[in-house]
Amino acid sequence: MVMFGLVLALIAASVPGIRSNTFTVRVSSHLHTDDCRNTLVNLQGLLEGSLAEIHELDLDYVADDVEVILPNSWRIAACQPGRLLPSRRTAGVSPDLVLREAGDRPESVQPRGCGDPGLWVNLPADALKEGNQTMLEKELAQVLINNRFGIFLQHTEDISTVMENDAYDRIEPTKQNLLCNGKSPREVVSMLQESGNFSKPEFRYVVEGEEHYVLVLDQTNLMDFNQRWTNIKRAFYRFINSLQEGTMLSIITFGKEGSLVLPPTVVTETNREGLHGRIPRRTEEVDQVCVSCGIKLAGDVLKGSSGTVVLVTGNQISTLQQSNIEQIFTILYPAREEGSLGTTYSIIEDESERPVEQLIEALTDIMNRVEDDTFAKIHKSDHLSYEFSGTFIVEENLKEDITVTLNVDDEQKVEYFEVIDPSGEKNIFSKFEDGMVLLRFPGSSEPGIWTFHAKLYPEAGLPSRRMSVDVVGRGRYAEVKVEGLHNSLVEDLSRPVEILARVERGELPVFGARVRAVVSGPDTQTEVELKDGRYPDIKVGDGIYTGYLPQFSTQPGYYVVRILATDNNGQSYTFSNGAPIPTGSFRRHISSPSFYVRVGVPQGEDVIPPSRVTDLTIKATNISNLDSIGNNSTTEDDPIEDIGLYHKLYWTSPGEDYNQGRVTRYTVRCHTDPLVLLSKESFIEQGFAVSIPEDFYPLPAGSMESTLVKVPWTNEIFYYALLAYDEAGNQGSISNLVKVFVPEKNISKALELEDEEQLLSGLKLGEPSWLLDSDKVFIIAGVSGGLILIVIILVLALLVRAKKMSRTKTQWVQDTYEAGFQPDTKVEKVETESGIYSWLESLPRSEDGRRKGCEEGSNSSRPTTSTDDSISDSGDQQQQQQQQHRRGDERVHGSFRVKPNVYMSTPVHQTPATYREPNYPYNDVDPSVRQTHLSPSEAELIDRLNGGGGGGAAPVFVKPEEFQRGSSQQSLRSYTSKLTVEPLMEPHHTTVNYAEMKKRRHESVV
Repeated sequence: MVMFGLVLALIAASVPGIRSNTFTVRVSSHLHTDDCRNTLVNLQGLLEGSLAEIHELDLDYVADDVEVILPNSWRIAACQPGRLLPSRRTAGVSPDLVLREAGDRPESVQPRGCGDPGLWVNLPADALKEGNQTMLEKELAQVLINNRFGIFLQHTEDISTVMENDAYDRIEPTKQNLLCNGKSPREVVSMLQESGNFSKPEFRYVVEGEEHYVLVLDQTNLMDFNQRWTNIKRAFYRFINSLQEGTMLSIITFGKEGSLVLPPTVVTETNREGLHGRIPRRTEEVDQVCVSCGIKLAGDVLKGSSGTVVLVTGNQISTLQQSNIEQIFTILYPAREEGSLGTTYSIIEDESERPVEQLIEALTDIMNRVEDDTFAKIHKSDHLSYEFSGTFIVEENLKEDITVTLNVDDEQKVEYFEVIDPSGEKNIFSKFEDGMVLLRFPGSSEPGIWTFHAKLYPEAGLPSRRMSVDVVGRGRYAEVKVEGLHNSLVEDLSRPVEILARVERGELPVFGARVRAVVSGPDTQTEVELKDGRYPDIKVGDGIYTGYLPQFSTQPGYYVVRILATDNNGQSYTFSNGAPIPTGSFRRHISSPSFYVRVGVPQGEDVIPPSRVTDLTIKATNISNLDSIGNNSTTEDDPIEDIGLYHKLYWTSPGEDYNQGRVTRYTVRCHTDPLVLLSKESFIEQGFAVSIPEDFYPLPAGSMESTLVKVPWTNEIFYYALLAYDEAGNQGSISNLVKVFVPEKNISKALELEDEEQLLSGLKLGEPSWLLDSDKVFIIAGVSGGLILIVIILVLALLVRAKKMSRTKTQWVQDTYEAGFQPDTKVEKVETESGIYSWLESLPRSEDGRRKGCEEGSNSSRPTTSTDDSISDSGDQQQQQQQQHRRGDERVHGSFRVKPNVYMSTPVHQTPATYREPNYPYNDVDPSVRQTHLSPSEAELIDRLNGGGGGGAAPVFVKPEEFQRGSSQQSLRSYTSKLTVEPLMEPHHTTVNYAEMKKRRHESVV
């Protein structure tokens, strides 16, 4: 039974077509042979344990057998497993796992998005020496699942728990949620295998043999157009001269049937010319084309062994099947219709592109994919003049088999072509071939700066198209290797078309390189910048550079990808033992596999949406920072505790066409249910719209954006996401989700901080003073000047009004005549031109002309205002009286205010009688009012009441306490009987013309 199993294993190893469910492991040629036997034993045990872990999860991951490909250096007997003899096979098969020297943990190389399988899994050999084998088995099983199904579980996550839908957290900011938009791993992987008993896979070990290339060339008359057959011969001349010694080569042509023109032959340094001579010099006329005839013949040549088939054709191949050929590359020249067999390269027939150069670059890329050693184009320059020169650099780690070639339509026009090495040695023995002049330097060459110089015959004229000089060389281990990753068929443009390139030095990824791709479609040409660690690249430091194709042709067809990678002016480096190591100067020109797009885009139509925002974050900010709304500066505020309803969103701006250009606007929405925000339909219809300031202007792609958003209410978790729009209305994908929770107690705290900040806003250290702001200073000065001017105008107005008021003399009159009168009423008496009237004028009159109230009492107060008679006398007596009046008391200006219980008369134009107040002990009269001026009528009345004759009576003063108020029935006479009038201390102050006053009084009464 055991022998039967061994026989089946040997048969499977010898017949590639029956490699069903085979798990392939490649041992890196860079791995040392130290302890290689134990390494293989530990590898077998690890894989058996990991595959058993995967089987427990009921996944469609079947590995019936494991094939381990050993490098040539491991052929020694010490590394061979004792159970099976190694068979021979070629390199170039894409493995599932690579055992290598670099690294410390297993990792999956997954440059594409969710659901897309990875390239392979890297397993460091040192990990096999660790003691905890069980933990390593679980970790490797998780990485293998990631690579096979395109999911992104982390090594810290428990694989059995995460694979259950019910226990999966769709909102946690994991790489799985970010790249798969919240889908669980179980939703992404297929469920095709039922639980059953696990059986260990069979292991077999094979050793890489020498390469075997089988060239299958289309010799039909289709290849006569546009010098296609000539270009094919020129390109394969370069290809055959670049093959390493010991490589096996076979050549097959086909037209109506297949023909083996060169049986399998080993390449040597002396037979290269003869091998190239086996290619027919011209095409053949045929009515029918049998491409399958050439493929079938190639399979027969490789029967019993493995090899690489290179098919060059311009005919239809869509119905072809790969048969039992493991590795086939197809060069479509020209590319007319959809159809490919294996990895495809398309040749563009354009005036700006030389087809022969495209063919050479495609064949160079095929060699790099098949062989371990690097064969690369390190220089290319175009020229169109009779004499020209230039320089190129030969690298320290890429200096084997240097070949310098001048490509020209007619080599007979070239007078000479020479190359000078760094030592100054001139190499002038160039070789002239069909359409080229070249110098080849077998073996190792001197690294450094080299110079080339070419001259044409002046009489021959310039070529019809530009000439080019290219330099190729081979490296052995520590050289920088650049390889483009091919795309599959593009059915539609619902998903971005990725352009990817891998840049490594040895086994280490290269950081900081500059990688550009020129993508040419049927009628378009676009340059794409590829980035490592920046969107759309999904992992930093894996050496894979990624970009999105932003432009498409108007018709379906193949897209050609050509890549240029440089050291970015000395900024590229690798990491070894935690320290950066510069790569040195390098330059690589490569061709990447082509891909077919089944749809065309009408001219001028924009179908490319903005790229997805994948780094949305939210940070708390103080509620008082409302002035920051709309500010999308790249400077981040220092985050504080979650206080206040306002928070700040940060993200990297996408482009209008994926990651190029500038978007037109953003839509930000939030919700308490995160599932609402995961689909565009519910995001737009059910998400709470978050306002963005109208003056918010999106920045160019790659810039840092920020804006303030407000949490609708407290004490509940809110999730936020955003969507980008371009000018044509195309929507990007929904961004990653972020969440925030604001407790209610923090709102009052935020308000307190806001008030405190407002009070201390002018006292913050380090902030610019308002005194340095000229605009603020001018505003404050203007306002202050205006206020001062208004105050000055008001003061002047008040002064003018006071001056006018001073011209009008006003006194307060207190009447104490009537019985029962309370001395609390003040009556304003204004001097007029008509003269002064006694307060007696206001008393009511009886029928006989006498005043009421003099004979009988009254409870009512009489009127308190009256107009005195005017005094119109003139002459010296009147002037004398006026002078005496002015001298009497200039201090009061004819107007007095007297406290209650003070008796005072109204002013008159005649010289009034002046009375002085006796020094009574009860007196509380204002000291400023010590003199009282009595009108002549009042003086007469007082005189008459005291029994005087009225003529020339001396001034008198009535004591206030003698003037007692009576009841309403008390007559005036009863009052006056009690009054006492005493002469003043200084009678000389007043001179009264009593007769004149009496006469005027009588006239006034009448």
